[in-house]
Amino acid sequence: MPGEFFNQHSVDEGALFGFHSMNAFTGMTSLESMHFHDIEKNADVVNDLKLYKEHLKKLFLN
Repeated sequence: MPGEFFNQHSVDEGALFGFHSMNAFTGMTSLESMHFHDIEKNADVVNDLKLYKEHLKKLFLN
């Protein structure tokens, strides 16, 4: 979103880039993620918990 802290880049492309590069060096690959910043800014707790449970099922049970 224009005017946001990381200039329209995710924290993965900015502050966490070095961390992810280090993990890639060891052979790790990225998993789909759900950042808490999205929940914090536009909270809908009931729906967010539902989406989080679906996210976990998708990652670990499929």
